[in-house]
Amino acid sequence: MSIPKIIHYCWFGGGPISPESRKCIESWKKYCPDYKIIEWNEQNFEISQNRYAQQAYEAKKYAFVSDYVRLAVLYEYGGIYLDTDVELVRPLDELLEHKGFIGMEHSAPSPYGRTLLVNTGSGVGAEPGCEMIGKMLAAYRNAAFVQETGEPDLRTCTQRDTPLFTKAGLQQKDEQQELDGFLVLPTDCFSPFDYVTERMHRTPRTFGIHYYSGSWQSGDKANRWRKRFKCTKVGRWCMWLRQCSPRWLREKRRSLHNRCRLQWKKWFGCRGLQFGSSILLDRELRLRLNSGSRVTLGDRVESDGRMSITTGYSSQLNIGSGVYFNDGAVISCLGKITIGENTLFGPGVKIFDNNHRFSREEGVSRECTAGCITVGRSCWIASDVVLLKGTDIGDNCVIGAGCVIRGEVPAGSLVTRSGEQTTRPIEIR
Repeated sequence: MSIPKIIHYCWFGGGPISPESRKCIESWKKYCPDYKIIEWNEQNFEISQNRYAQQAYEAKKYAFVSDYVRLAVLYEYGGIYLDTDVELVRPLDELLEHKGFIGMEHSAPSPYGRTLLVNTGSGVGAEPGCEMIGKMLAAYRNAAFVQETGEPDLRTCTQRDTPLFTKAGLQQKDEQQELDGFLVLPTDCFSPFDYVTERMHRTPRTFGIHYYSGSWQSGDKANRWRKRFKCTKVGRWCMWLRQCSPRWLREKRRSLHNRCRLQWKKWFGCRGLQFGSSILLDRELRLRLNSGSRVTLGDRVESDGRMSITTGYSSQLNIGSGVYFNDGAVISCLGKITIGENTLFGPGVKIFDNNHRFSREEGVSRECTAGCITVGRSCWIASDVVLLKGTDIGDNCVIGAGCVIRGEVPAGSLVTRSGEQTTRPIEIR
């Protein structure tokens, strides 16, 4: 299967097509004379099939309607989508043999430079039923353009789609990359015009020029000089000083304080303590580490407010990199507790891998029985959750507020409590 010779474009709202857009469409006819060109609008596309598209249409944000529609028609019919501000400068036939293709562009300036993003508006093509297009389309299945606050969700298609490609293996390199048959093209192929510096970098491999009309933006455009200045080394340094340096200094001071405190604890208390290069624990942290325990803290383990960590003799506590604890978290480890990377804990979470011994005849004893607790990677443990001995939570799980967990929770599960506690697979939200 190959990409069909169809060029799709969207024109919603019923307004007249501008002369600039007509010029771009004429270039499609010039360089792709045997292609079928289809305009999608209110008459031939059912917008109400998707909540995001319907809400964006009602808000008259037609560029965001197009973000969904282009993916829907490509997945069903295949072909190539171009925004009406993309002018072709040579034929596209050599791209048809792939499962799909998409162009990259440079992001807006930031203190750390400019990153590479994929843009479905600059040029994207795919065969019908393409898996990558299906993944991008799935992100809109349960999405809403109007958020619960009543404000519109103005994230662009580049912000939505680039993380999916990064997860599939996209590298931050301005060169041609292939992800399981789906071609990712460098910036000069469809975005040689830099919308920030307004400079053109056209090369022999340029297929089209995206002029960035920016119809999704509201109000006056930002000052051009300021945008260009932010792309320079001096401009990036000024942005960093303004936006990042206060936080950077706070984190460095906080990490240094923690490293000194933990190193002292290791020398004169718990020889089995290991910790990463950046530890952002709050000053109100309470540590009671047994000298015979083994404790490992990854990079950028962070806590806010009060937190208590207690370990027993021969116990093992492993906390992965990027883990965050909110105020009031308690960890009591007498056996073994393992927490995966990038997991988030809400306020008041309690983690106990031990129970007091008790019996009907003698009641409760001060002695404890220990077990194991495992929490996977990239989980969200909401406020006031209690994790008990024997808990085994898979990766990418969400545990709702107030739940008491003991036993296995499969990866990708959502556990909630409304009367009775229920477990079900996570849907995209």
